Amino acid sequence: MESKYRIDDYVKVARSTAIYPETAKFTYPVLGLAGEYGEVVDEVFLDAKIKPAKRALIAELGDVLWYVFNTMLDLDLQVHDIADIVTGGLRCETFEDICFQRLKPRDGRSPWLKMTVHIGQLAEVAKKGLRDGYGSNLDEVKRAVCANALAQILVSLCEICDKQHLSLGEIAASNNRKLTSRKNRDKLKGDGNDR
Repeated sequence: MESKYRIDDYVKVARSTAIYPETAKFTYPVLGLAGEYGEVVDEVFLDAKIKPAKRALIAELGDVLWYVFNTMLDLDLQVHDIADIVTGGLRCETFEDICFQRLKPRDGRSPWLKMTVHIGQLAEVAKKGLRDGYGSNLDEVKRAVCANALAQILVSLCEICDKQHLSLGEIAASNNRKLTSRKNRDKLKGDGNDR
């Protein structure tokens, strides 16, 4: 069952398909996260007259997930540690663990708006890293800000999946199939989903 998709399996493929230059570490996935999230919002809200196609939504949320995980990895943040923040310390092995064993109750605010805030926090750190020349070499305070923002983005993704009747494991598995296919066909570079 794909909702039991293992985090470690996702991380291996996500990392193996991260082909951006070392000099773009951290900055590239943060910019990509902002761009892909914009596409998701466009799919869900700006085309609200029609219900977003489940397949398109899974593809876009998969791209968001890829950028979230590569941001974590670029900052040498342990994926399981970020997941532990989400669940209040429960060990997470699968995406289902992240979404269904969260201890923090939902606060009633829109997960879309919360995600926007946390992506903005990451972008602010990345922007200052470019300006001040520290890139992905963050001090402990900035790393903690990023770790918390990434954890809260995962919480928002879980809530969005729940509202859209999707599984984060299903999204991760679909994203890995797409990326593995592109990698095998040497099509990781380029634009659009039809590569």
